[in-house]
Amino acid sequence: MGRSLVELLLAIGNRVAATTRKASNLASLVSAHSSQKLLVVELDISSNDQVKTVFQNIKTHFGRCDVVVNNAGYGLTGEVEAITDEQAKDQFEVNFWGPVRICREVCGTFRHQSDIMLMLQY
Repeated sequence: MGRSLVELLLAIGNRVAATTRKASNLASLVSAHSSQKLLVVELDISSNDQVKTVFQNIKTHFGRCDVVVNNAGYGLTGEVEAITDEQAKDQFEVNFWGPVRICREVCGTFRHQSDIMLMLQY
């Protein structure tokens, strides 16, 4: 879903900062678009420091951030008794605390911009 959204936004002329766990996954997009249109940044949303750094890099690169779509997350399948505490904690870290970190950082970013902003979270 994330890559499809990035491709659509680029196709209609928007500038996009795309975060991913592995930048190499978006290498074909990087080679097809200028750095004025596309910034690809590796991000582990379980790291407060990385989230802060990514938003600083986006602001430095593009001067602003107007919209955030957070579609990071994953599910666990199997019998509930077979899921370890570590697996459940890791999923909660990504699916709950990751969006919390993103929202905290982006709210500060939006608060310092004068235009009306839209934030989407999935």
